[in-house]
Amino acid sequence: MSHILLGPLLPGGSIVKGELQLNYDPIADLALLDQDILEVELPTGFTIDVGWFPQYDPAGRFRIAVKDRAHQVVGTPTELRDPRSVALTLADLANAYGAPRTRTQSASTTEIRRREFRSNDVIAVC
Repeated sequence: MSHILLGPLLPGGSIVKGELQLNYDPIADLALLDQDILEVELPTGFTIDVGWFPQYDPAGRFRIAVKDRAHQVVGTPTELRDPRSVALTLADLANAYGAPRTRTQSASTTEIRRREFRSNDVIAVC
Protein backbone atom coordinates (compact mmCIF):
# COMPACT_ATOMS: atom_id res chain seq x y z
CA MET A 1 0.00 0.00 0.00
CA SER A 2 1.36 3.45 -0.90
CA HIS A 3 1.56 6.29 1.55
CA ILE A 4 1.72 10.06 1.21
CA LEU A 5 5.18 11.52 1.74
CA LEU A 6 4.49 14.38 4.13
CA GLY A 7 8.04 15.68 4.67
CA PRO A 8 8.04 18.16 1.75
CA LEU A 9 4.78 19.67 3.02
CA LEU A 10 6.01 20.31 6.59
CA PRO A 11 8.32 22.87 8.21
CA GLY A 12 11.94 21.83 8.72
CA GLY A 13 12.54 20.05 12.01
CA SER A 14 9.13 18.36 12.06
CA ILE A 15 9.08 14.74 13.22
CA VAL A 16 6.51 12.41 11.66
CA LYS A 17 5.43 9.27 13.51
CA GLY A 18 3.21 6.90 11.54
CA GLU A 19 2.06 7.21 7.97
CA LEU A 20 -0.94 8.34 5.98
CA GLN A 21 -1.97 5.92 3.24
CA LEU A 22 -2.81 7.28 -0.20
CA ASN A 23 -6.09 5.34 -0.18
CA TYR A 24 -8.08 3.57 2.48
CA ASP A 25 -10.83 1.05 1.94
CA PRO A 26 -13.01 1.41 5.06
CA ILE A 27 -13.79 -2.32 4.96
CA ALA A 28 -10.53 -3.95 3.81
CA ASP A 29 -8.32 -1.54 5.79
CA LEU A 30 -10.49 -1.42 8.90
CA ALA A 31 -7.61 -2.62 11.12
CA LEU A 32 -5.60 0.48 10.10
CA LEU A 33 -8.37 2.92 10.97
CA ASP A 34 -7.64 3.57 14.62
CA GLN A 35 -7.29 6.69 16.74
CA ASP A 36 -3.49 6.83 16.32
CA ILE A 37 -2.72 6.91 12.60
CA LEU A 38 -0.21 9.73 12.53
CA GLU A 39 1.48 12.26 14.79
CA VAL A 40 3.58 15.23 13.71
CA GLU A 41 5.78 16.90 16.31
CA LEU A 42 6.48 20.47 15.26
CA PRO A 43 9.66 22.38 16.18
CA THR A 44 7.58 24.90 18.15
CA GLY A 45 6.33 22.24 20.59
CA PHE A 46 2.90 21.82 19.06
CA THR A 47 1.77 18.36 17.94
CA ILE A 48 -0.73 17.44 15.24
CA ASP A 49 -2.59 14.17 15.73
CA VAL A 50 -4.43 12.34 12.97
CA GLY A 51 -6.75 9.49 13.89
CA TRP A 52 -9.90 7.75 12.71
CA PHE A 53 -13.04 8.36 14.75
CA PRO A 54 -14.92 6.36 15.77
CA GLN A 55 -12.06 3.90 15.77
CA TYR A 56 -12.54 0.91 13.42
CA ASP A 57 -15.89 2.24 12.20
CA PRO A 58 -16.23 2.11 8.38
CA ALA A 59 -18.47 5.19 8.55
CA GLY A 60 -15.88 7.17 10.53
CA ARG A 61 -13.68 10.08 9.52
CA PHE A 62 -10.11 11.24 9.94
CA ARG A 63 -9.86 13.68 12.83
CA ILE A 64 -6.99 16.19 12.81
CA ALA A 65 -6.24 17.95 16.09
CA VAL A 66 -3.51 20.40 17.08
CA LYS A 67 -2.23 20.03 20.64
CA ASP A 68 -0.05 22.35 22.68
CA ARG A 69 2.92 21.39 24.88
CA ALA A 70 0.51 20.37 27.65
CA HIS A 71 -1.29 18.05 25.17
CA GLN A 72 -4.43 20.18 25.27
CA VAL A 73 -6.37 20.51 22.01
CA VAL A 74 -6.02 23.94 20.41
CA GLY A 75 -9.05 25.09 18.44
CA THR A 76 -11.59 22.74 16.95
CA PRO A 77 -10.46 19.44 15.40
CA THR A 78 -11.13 19.00 11.68
CA GLU A 79 -12.85 15.89 10.33
CA LEU A 80 -12.33 14.67 6.75
CA ARG A 81 -12.74 11.45 4.73
CA ASP A 82 -10.16 11.89 1.95
CA PRO A 83 -6.45 11.24 2.79
CA ARG A 84 -5.33 13.89 0.26
CA SER A 85 -7.48 16.51 2.00
CA VAL A 86 -6.04 15.33 5.32
CA ALA A 87 -2.50 15.86 3.99
CA LEU A 88 -3.30 19.38 2.75
CA THR A 89 -4.99 20.32 6.03
CA LEU A 90 -2.07 18.85 7.96
CA ALA A 91 0.35 20.94 5.88
CA ASP A 92 -1.66 24.12 6.52
CA LEU A 93 -1.78 23.47 10.27
CA ALA A 94 1.89 22.48 10.43
CA ASN A 95 2.93 25.65 8.67
CA ALA A 96 0.63 27.78 10.84
CA TYR A 97 1.80 26.26 14.15
CA GLY A 98 5.20 24.85 13.25
CA ALA A 99 7.50 27.71 12.43
CA PRO A 100 7.70 31.21 13.78
CA ARG A 101 7.41 33.66 10.91
CA THR A 102 9.73 36.58 10.44
CA ARG A 103 8.43 39.95 9.35
CA THR A 104 9.59 39.35 5.76
CA GLN A 105 8.33 35.78 5.50
CA SER A 106 5.05 35.16 3.72
CA ALA A 107 2.74 32.22 3.23
CA SER A 108 3.98 31.82 -0.35
CA THR A 109 6.15 28.78 0.51
CA THR A 110 3.15 26.97 1.92
CA GLU A 111 1.05 27.85 -1.13
CA ILE A 112 3.78 26.64 -3.49
CA ARG A 113 3.97 23.33 -1.61
CA ARG A 114 0.17 22.97 -1.79
CA ARG A 115 0.13 23.60 -5.56
CA GLU A 116 2.91 21.07 -6.15
CA PHE A 117 1.05 18.53 -4.03
CA ARG A 118 -2.24 19.07 -5.85
CA SER A 119 -0.69 19.01 -9.31
CA ASN A 120 1.30 15.84 -8.77
CA ASP A 121 -0.82 12.91 -9.99
CA VAL A 122 1.26 10.40 -8.06
CA ILE A 123 1.31 12.55 -4.90
CA ALA A 124 4.74 11.62 -3.60
CA VAL A 125 4.30 8.03 -2.60
CA CYS A 126 6.68 5.46 -1.17
